[in-house]
Amino acid sequence: MGKTVLDGVTATTTIPICGSLNVSPVKDTQFIQLTYTSTDPTNAPPALNAIADYFSQYVSELYFGKRADTLAVLEEQIKRAQIDLDNSQRQLAALENPSASELEVAQAKVTFYQKTYMDYLSQLDAARKAETQETTRVIVYERASLPGAPIPPRTSLNLAVAIVLGLFLGIGLAFLRDYLDDTLKTEVDVTAHMKGLPVLGAIPVIPRNGGKENCQEDPALASLRPKEKDSPFAAVALQPKSAAAEGFRTLRTNIQFFSADHPPRSLVVTSAAPSEGKTTMSANLAVSLARMGQKVVLVDADLRRPGIQKVFGLSGLPGLGNYLIGKAELSAILKQTPIANLTVITSGPLPPMPAELLGSQRMRELIQQLKGQFDLVILDTPPAMAVTDATLLDTIVDGLLLVVSCGKSTREQAKAGLLTLGKAGITPLGMIMNQVDRRKGYGYYYYYYRKYYSRYQQEREEEEVT
Repeated sequence: MGKTVLDGVTATTTIPICGSLNVSPVKDTQFIQLTYTSTDPTNAPPALNAIADYFSQYVSELYFGKRADTLAVLEEQIKRAQIDLDNSQRQLAALENPSASELEVAQAKVTFYQKTYMDYLSQLDAARKAETQETTRVIVYERASLPGAPIPPRTSLNLAVAIVLGLFLGIGLAFLRDYLDDTLKTEVDVTAHMKGLPVLGAIPVIPRNGGKENCQEDPALASLRPKEKDSPFAAVALQPKSAAAEGFRTLRTNIQFFSADHPPRSLVVTSAAPSEGKTTMSANLAVSLARMGQKVVLVDADLRRPGIQKVFGLSGLPGLGNYLIGKAELSAILKQTPIANLTVITSGPLPPMPAELLGSQRMRELIQQLKGQFDLVILDTPPAMAVTDATLLDTIVDGLLLVVSCGKSTREQAKAGLLTLGKAGITPLGMIMNQVDRRKGYGYYYYYYRKYYSRYQQEREEEEVT
């Protein structure tokens, strides 16, 4: 239809055409549907009816005009054929004593023009019959009327569609984010991607509020309060009723019963990559074991980036480095803490070649001496992927614990850490999952377990210490 019809309506009527027109066929019929949208409700019906009427007239004039032109052309061709036929007949009659060839040519002309004349007559007759039988026309089946309400905006419908689309988009983005996220989040992830290593403990997220949640006000523990924001702290001592403390007590129990006949006497705690919480894990595990009555020594064997001294508010000197280079005796580096049964050996000065010191014979002798004085020796070491310190120490201890941070440690990082340890022939005793989200399935267990057993466990620990 387009611009020709609209221009014709504008030229032949006084009705303003100020809206938008849409033309669409009705499927499996000979109907077409005209839709006219206007901001003026009184303008829409008359404008659409004027367009429909003009379109009907336009089609009729277009079709019948072409038909009339066809008939006129045929009639003109018949007149010319009649003239040519008459002339050829007169020429044939005017021949006197024609030769055979002349006579044949003249008769051929007459025959040709007779045939042409009869063909044109047949075409004219067929065209006139077709004109009487042809029903090509457009009628208006239903006229436009004033609608009862405006079409857009449909506020309720638009709002409902927006909510549904937003919901599906949100769900899709959530699935996409989960698909692209390759971090370890649950025990299922760890066991599936970490060669079936057992998860010995799942530690919930420790509140980063300076240890004030459920905090004990014992003045003796003042040195344990963190001095820096987000620094590791002894949650088991400062927040004994927290979910994190309960997680460490569960880890302690699992380690003790890992091998009932021969429980480990010395452990290395490490992680695959930095900032996964190995120092927090080793410090709180030591506190938990000490509060149960075991004599524990915690050794800061991270001679590159030590952190144990900050947890317990101790001086770094003298420390492990001084002892390994022969500048201090064992008794000088053993430092008491506010936690009964817990002794700490800080890192001391940072040496230029830590790996050589940690792999030395003097380090081996130190571990043996500590095992003779304490029930358990725990060593906090650098990440396994970064340096070889953890692999060197594993050869002189009873086992190694690998820490992974839920939602932060990627599968590739954890696998690379295992591969590094595997190349040295080391298989960790198990995994410690740090920063477990209690809102997810695995964390709920610890939440309800803490609610039910926390008072019993607290009383039991006090009895054991006494």
